Amino acid sequence: MLEKSAVSPDGEWVLVGSPGTQADTGPTILAVPIRGGAARKICYLVCWGGWSSDGKFFYVGTPAGKTLLIPVPAGKSLPDLPASGIDVTGSEAGLMGARVIEHGTITIGSNPSEYVFLSTELQRNLFRIPLH
Repeated sequence: MLEKSAVSPDGEWVLVGSPGTQADTGPTILAVPIRGGAARKICYLVCWGGWSSDGKFFYVGTPAGKTLLIPVPAGKSLPDLPASGIDVTGSEAGLMGARVIEHGTITIGSNPSEYVFLSTELQRNLFRIPLH
């Protein structure tokens, strides 16, 4: 079963989650071209990705709670990524021009310095003692 997660701003690529195969490393995120052609592996294991609203940046979230922000070259929809995809388990430093954001799941604007992230806090009263 495939799951669509994002569409490039120019509408040429769709990010799709795939459960993987026995010969593969497991779940992967693929960029699939809308007009046909070979899909490109973005990352494997647990990850997510997307584009800035203007398409100038591509981002990939890692299971370690980091987001890699990668510039997209002019005239392209995807950055130049390794054929095997991004190793989200720790080798993000090998990506030229990638910026690491430490806030987990983010959504970026057209400027990579502007992003939002969700921060949740849970407080429980296990003994049901009134705290007022």
